[in-house]
Amino acid sequence: MDSDSYKIIITLSHHRISFEYWQRDGGNRLVPMPKGKWPAPLAFYCSDSSIVIGEGAVRAAHTGISNTFENYFEKLGEEKYYTIAGQRRPIRNLLLDAAEDIFRDFFSSVLFNRLGSLTENRASMPLTIVCESDIKPNEKAFLLGLFKDSGYNRVIVVDYSKYINRYIHETLSHECDFDHVLVIWTEDTDLTFTLLDKTSTNSPQTKILRGLGIDPRKQYVENLIWDCVIGRNIWLQRENEEDAISKAAQDFINSSLPLLNGTILLSDGHEYYYSLNRKSLDYITCNGGVSLSEELDAFLCNHGITNRSRLVLFMRGLTAGNE
Repeated sequence: MDSDSYKIIITLSHHRISFEYWQRDGGNRLVPMPKGKWPAPLAFYCSDSSIVIGEGAVRAAHTGISNTFENYFEKLGEEKYYTIAGQRRPIRNLLLDAAEDIFRDFFSSVLFNRLGSLTENRASMPLTIVCESDIKPNEKAFLLGLFKDSGYNRVIVVDYSKYINRYIHETLSHECDFDHVLVIWTEDTDLTFTLLDKTSTNSPQTKILRGLGIDPRKQYVENLIWDCVIGRNIWLQRENEEDAISKAAQDFINSSLPLLNGTILLSDGHEYYYSLNRKSLDYITCNGGVSLSEELDAFLCNHGITNRSRLVLFMRGLTAGNE
């Protein structure tokens, strides 16, 4: 990574964000930033002195607390504002201000101010913003301008597929025999196909499938949990408990437990018992599976791929590990 002693990397999609850093003399690998749990939902809660990113901001937004924001990219064209340290600022600056909170902590808690503060390093700080496939070209241009205009002279914006391409040509091509790589990635509700060619560094072929990134098992498990808890307290309102129920359901799906007898803490401060059996998930019927198969067939055929034995499949994001 050239002559720099450190680099900062932001990985960004419409729904999630991650902050990492690299140090030449600190292990020579990417390390998550200490201020936060990454990756985190792309949500912001502005307090009097700082901006919280992630799960805490999501909970604040869902409980109606003011000065909280989700769907950042969708709001860029709106006349919306947030308040931080007594100042009213346009929403386009929200990502910048939140990132600078992370940067300041990096210079103090990781570098121990050996190279100075953020203010002293802003112009020379090596910053890479890595964009997932759902970030549109005009949004990438906006991100570049947002940081450039604020004095980050060494910021670059790149596609995540660039790093996959590098891995394909520098590593994977020497380990196995194939012609193409199909990357399947999902966060939130949509699913994305990205097709890369082993012998070419041209721009990859991409298709976004709206609504097909949803795991039908999740809603089924959420309903099972809700049925268990509502029977013990009929006064609970489901919209107040969605975050806790969603997390419990996703944790069960991501685990390998055949049976779970657990408890869930809800907004009234009480814990409620629930029981889940993985066998019940095997009998869920969903048309989405058929649609996904048809879309995959059409996508491969449109790009002349008929021999799947010559195709390597990469699963990324929430897709990874999903049966």
